[in-house]
Amino acid sequence: EEYSYALLIPAIVAYLLHVNRSLLCDSRPGGIAALGLCLLGLTVIVLGRLGTIHAISQYGFVIGLIGLCFVLFGRAAAARPLVFVFAMLLFMVPLPHFLHQTLSGELQLISSE
Repeated sequence: EEYSYALLIPAIVAYLLHVNRSLLCDSRPGGIAALGLCLLGLTVIVLGRLGTIHAISQYGFVIGLIGLCFVLFGRAAAARPLVFVFAMLLFMVPLPHFLHQTLSGELQLISSE
């Protein structure tokens, strides 16, 4: 119930990319740094799976997806309007359980005062 909005985020991101498609059309493929971002995402996925922290592996998926966009669209994907679009993908992943519990406990204490 708390993260039911997460299903809408990929559709919103796809729409925003479609609106800004003129930025993506005039681009060259990304370089080594973009492949490095893909490998970083893959590494985070593997580490999250090994540590059985699913939120970490989900963040790795988002990092790898952003890296893949940089590989395909190059520097155009780093354009200022698109940085916000890619940052929105981070809201698709729920917070790790320990962080969620800590934050919600603190916020409940603040709201009860």
